[in-house]
Amino acid sequence: IREWWGLTPDEPLTVEKFMRGIHPEDREGIQAAMARAYDSAGDGRYDATYRVVHPDGTVRWMHATGQVTF
Repeated sequence: IREWWGLTPDEPLTVEKFMRGIHPEDREGIQAAMARAYDSAGDGRYDATYRVVHPDGTVRWMHATGQVTF
């Protein structure tokens, strides 16, 4: 997955770097899904489908689920 974002094995993945790899049309939806997951008033669940733009320009679909714990 680090290759998809153009990261070396030792390079940290930041939110900014993560967002740069997301297709521009999907960034707003990802930011909203992250905000919902981080909201301590909610259940912390994250469920998103989005496109990743690889460094070579290819685009792939991703689906991610998870849960933030507080």
